[in-house]
Amino acid sequence: MIKTPGVRFELTTKGRHAVIIMNKASWHTTKKIKKINNITIMHLPAASPELNPVEQIWQHLRRRDLSNRSFKNYEEILDACSICME
Repeated sequence: MIKTPGVRFELTTKGRHAVIIMNKASWHTTKKIKKINNITIMHLPAASPELNPVEQIWQHLRRRDLSNRSFKNYEEILDACSICME
């Protein structure tokens, strides 16, 4: 169920269609997820991080000098991530 009211309205408007890609975490595969006609849910195969866009971002950040480091605080982590994403 999409909880953001504006997003839900846009995705359920006639003539619109969306595809949501998720991994197979138990909370993504529960029967409690309400099916909406013009929203297609696709699940990624198990153990395939190379297909997950978020994993691609993490891999990029690790390659750009974020691996094997310790940070003093949350702001320092955000600053390092911002520099890597430039």
